[in-house]
Amino acid sequence: LIMLALALTSNDASLRRLGHGWKILHRAVYVAALLSFAHWVLSAFNPTPGYIHLGVLAALELLDSEPPYARLEELAGRLCDGLADALRQVPHTVNRVGSLFSVFFGDSPVTDAASAKAADHAAYAAFFHAMLARGVYLPPSGYEGWFPSAAHGDAEVDRTVEAARAAAGELERATSRS
Repeated sequence: LIMLALALTSNDASLRRLGHGWKILHRAVYVAALLSFAHWVLSAFNPTPGYIHLGVLAALELLDSEPPYARLEELAGRLCDGLADALRQVPHTVNRVGSLFSVFFGDSPVTDAASAKAADHAAYAAFFHAMLARGVYLPPSGYEGWFPSAAHGDAEVDRTVEAARAAAGELERATSRS
């Protein structure tokens, strides 16, 4: 019955009509979740599905109470700026939207699939392996995005940029010999 009331009032008209009462009613989802969990624990021999659902609800509540997105954008910005500085002697492009970004090697900017395909993927492979040797795990393909997570912090960004400086030196020496 709780879920039916929530479903029937999950629209803009109900939000306007109920005002503050709408928020109170919709917080009943937590009561419903706890009752569902109790039902699973008390009626099933295997409470694992209840634990899984409770974990998902806890994760959603954590995301709602402490949204990581602004911090992720800040970290991605620092990381992209640091990578651009570390790679300044190597032709490259860093494309970024929010906290998602990609690094491409080559003289031309990457703006579409054709320019991504034309990027120097051998240079990316060399960079990938140089970073891997330094304990930094990057996406293995130049076509893939980099996704910082809420588990990353300033120390990880600094370590990645430091490793990128050394890897860029290797790339620079390799390209000057060829």
